[in-house]
Amino acid sequence: MHHRLRIIAISILLTLSLFTPASATVYFSWDSENQACDAPFPFYYQNYRGYTKCGISVPQGSKALEWSIGARPNDAYSEITNTQSFPTAAVLGRTYYLAFFVNFTRINGADIWREFSGQSFDKLVDLRGNGVRWTISVGQHESYCANQNQDHRFTAWISNASYHLTPSIECVDNIHANIAPFHAKVSPIQLQYESWNRIVLAVKFASDSTGSVTLWVNGNKIIEHLNIRTVANSTPSLADIVLNGTIAQPAYDAPAHYRRFDAIILTDNWQDIVNGGYMSGSTPPAGGTISPPSGLKVVSGN
Repeated sequence: MHHRLRIIAISILLTLSLFTPASATVYFSWDSENQACDAPFPFYYQNYRGYTKCGISVPQGSKALEWSIGARPNDAYSEITNTQSFPTAAVLGRTYYLAFFVNFTRINGADIWREFSGQSFDKLVDLRGNGVRWTISVGQHESYCANQNQDHRFTAWISNASYHLTPSIECVDNIHANIAPFHAKVSPIQLQYESWNRIVLAVKFASDSTGSVTLWVNGNKIIEHLNIRTVANSTPSLADIVLNGTIAQPAYDAPAHYRRFDAIILTDNWQDIVNGGYMSGSTPPAGGTISPPSGLKVVSGN
């Protein structure tokens, strides 16, 4: 009996090892709950700087990383680099997950992005490195690519504009929702101001046509493309994460507002995304890595 139990236990351990990445890693993490009230965000370039604000209702706690934005800004550029594991070599064939909570709070009800047939959007978050640039955008894109948003709403999409590795799936340099019922030309997902939105980007790195990219918003898969090239060369790296790269381009006419982030993470472990509350009841992207609970290897930091 004991011998049989031992065989079962060994079999379970061997099965788990098959789904364990060689070095499951959290490359960057930011939890506002670990910061002092009014502490400045250490990563910024110029213009606006984020601060940890207390007494804010967030999905997990009462603190958030906040930018107080004045009228008509070009950006609030904040480059997360030279910290924790940045920069570091990336691995071809590995899936990287970038996730965060974000909230846009208006002042006097003035919408940040216009709802019309042209463009009014942010390059909200970039993941960059050698041969790597994937961008998450929010706002309104032109009607040729996506239906006009409802009044007082905005939507989300992605791009790979620096390298244009996937021109066949681009529309005016961007990659829009292609998963029903949120197809961009039918009914793009509509997001609300003053609400927390959960964003997850998954990119399987490949310099040939074996890669994939997936975007979830509030637990809904809205974009997925398989068997594509996702990095520009065979030696990609992870160099930085950029927040607020542009605001309401190309007119740069956004009104004053607050933008808040929380629980920013870059990991190669799907279980970190599940455990982090970024979605519920979802499955890994096709070709992604299934991992046991996190904690195998974490690069500590903020």
